[in-house]
Amino acid sequence: MSKKTNAPIFSQQLGAVRGAVWESSTEEGRVFHNVTITRSYREKNSEEWKESSSFNGLADLALVREVARLAANWIEQRERELEAND
Repeated sequence: MSKKTNAPIFSQQLGAVRGAVWESSTEEGRVFHNVTITRSYREKNSEEWKESSSFNGLADLALVREVARLAANWIEQRERELEAND
């Protein structure tokens, strides 16, 4: 069983695309990371903002790729920090 936090430990938004890294740990204390990538959009005929896991064409995919790269770099750095503290 894992313990999850309620807020991401890292977040980066480029345009409408946002990546978030969530840090969790097992009962044994092993830390691991999950990543979510979403696209924000405004509901038609409404002022309400929503999120989707669907992306529009090459422009969105370029942002997804960059957000994923930034998240991966952050996780690599975090894992190095955790190893140094062991």
